[in-house]
Amino acid sequence: MAIIKIKRGTSDPTAAQVTNIGELAANTSTPKLFLKTATDGTTTPVWIGATIESSPSDWTSATKLATQSAINTTFMPKSGGAFTGDVTLNAQSDLRFADSDSSNWVAFQSPATITANVTWTLPNADGSAGQFLSTNGTGTLSWSNTGTATNATNLSGGAAGSIPYQTAASTTTFLAGGTSGDILTYGGSSAPVWSSGTGTGSPVRASSPTLTTPVLGVATATSINKVAITAPATSATLTIADGKTLTASNTLTFTGTDSSSVAFGAGGTVAYTSNKLSAFASTTSSELAGVISDETGSGALVFGTSPTFTTAIDGGASFGAFASSTTLTVGYSGTSASTTNISTGAVAASTTKVINIGTGGATSSTTNINLGSSNGGTVTVNKDLVVSGDLTVNGTTTTINSTTLTVDDKNIEIGSIASPTNVTADGGGITLKGATDKTFNWVNATGAWTSSEDLNLASGKVYEINGTTVLSATTLGSGVTGSSLTSVGALASGSLAAGFTTVAATVGGTGQSSYTTGDILYASSGTALSKLSASATAGAILASTGSATAPEYKTISLTNGSVTSGSGTLTLAIQNAAADGSTKGIAAFNSTDFDATSGVITIDTVDGGTY
Repeated sequence: MAIIKIKRGTSDPTAAQVTNIGELAANTSTPKLFLKTATDGTTTPVWIGATIESSPSDWTSATKLATQSAINTTFMPKSGGAFTGDVTLNAQSDLRFADSDSSNWVAFQSPATITANVTWTLPNADGSAGQFLSTNGTGTLSWSNTGTATNATNLSGGAAGSIPYQTAASTTTFLAGGTSGDILTYGGSSAPVWSSGTGTGSPVRASSPTLTTPVLGVATATSINKVAITAPATSATLTIADGKTLTASNTLTFTGTDSSSVAFGAGGTVAYTSNKLSAFASTTSSELAGVISDETGSGALVFGTSPTFTTAIDGGASFGAFASSTTLTVGYSGTSASTTNISTGAVAASTTKVINIGTGGATSSTTNINLGSSNGGTVTVNKDLVVSGDLTVNGTTTTINSTTLTVDDKNIEIGSIASPTNVTADGGGITLKGATDKTFNWVNATGAWTSSEDLNLASGKVYEINGTTVLSATTLGSGVTGSSLTSVGALASGSLAAGFTTVAATVGGTGQSSYTTGDILYASSGTALSKLSASATAGAILASTGSATAPEYKTISLTNGSVTSGSGTLTLAIQNAAADGSTKGIAAFNSTDFDATSGVITIDTVDGGTY
């Protein structure tokens, strides 16, 4: 078992006696333990611990401890006890009384603000049943009996049949009874009022009452539900058949002679002599032809010498009878902007209609169709366009707005002019529009294709020259035997070929080409490594000989003390230079702690010495 002894003395250590940071020292007479917090001769070691005091009056420092007996006589234990002085609960803290299982409680609490201190003195005995605590105004409480309250309905002073009402806060008076059948109505801020009303029977209170035999009076103009009815001079009758409704959306006035009648059909709108034919139901051409005496031809009517057909012309109508070079104008011939639609009328779902233009030529004849004006304009094809023959575009710019361009031909020619040369091909290629142009062009000056962007080959693909791989994602091709590389990444494996010279220390090498067993490398300068040969003496240790000089092998011998195989102790001690007999440090081990096979020594005691 190893024993470690720290530096010790019979008094508190001084700054000069303990000089290393982290060093411990002990006063064995107190006892106290001290810690040095700086490496110097001026900082006094810090005491680790606290003084134990038995009296509360001696607890003057946060580093002092109290004895158990002092705690028992000064603090209230959780099990209970008696207070010998006043008890104050600060900041509206509760005085709580828990129930039998302490799950709920009742409590007393002070108000938020108290203008003066108050002490209530309880009675010296319990009161009688039904009594309550009351104060005399000076803090003395006593038991008091309850009084008799007057019910709010015990009002007196009104005559029989009178009605009590409130005239002001906490003031009640009476309204004398009215006449039989009177109705009490609200009088606002004044007293309520009795109203006699008219007629007999019960009052009508509903918002939609049923009046069995009402008489509405003989006023010259009587209004019922905002409808004014003007009384006739003598009498008049308005009769509406049972279950029928009379609805007038506009002002309606009937005039004429007596016994006149109007018969309305089953629905429809009344037409007037001033109405046009549009007021009547839709009429067909044949129906209209039956009432027209000067028509020509048969079938549907065509009005005017230059008619406008708004729907399809059916029945296989043909305009082939026109003379040669005849112009057929379709659409508006005026100078204003207009739109002309030629439609197949295909309105049914999944129906295909075909319009043929220029298909009536004889065998070997040629039909040329010109679309658009030579003065400008645009020909728009709203859906798919199929060209069975060649397509020639003679303009200067061809714009394709489709998202996918598909070409069956496996070769695309660009720059195909009458006499192509390298000069005419210069700058030709592909431009992809983006935030900046992405180009792949032929540059005549370099005689090469030039890309403005990086080229990223897919995984597993390589760069080849004349069918030979020159570069893959991870390897130079085997045919690449020469290189002007100035740096490479970390090499995971490989070897240097025979005849390769040494690698200088300045670039991570050693500058050495051969070694002898036991050689050790050391820095002989800021840019070179040298070899130190192995020592011829067994057990020699490597030691520094100072700055800027080569290390050397050293041997250590013991001139005082010996280690025997049976017993004996070797003690290494540094004596204090002063004549006080103290030691600066002791390390001792016994011969039994020496392993002759491995050479390991186990130290029994490490002693920090005395001061």
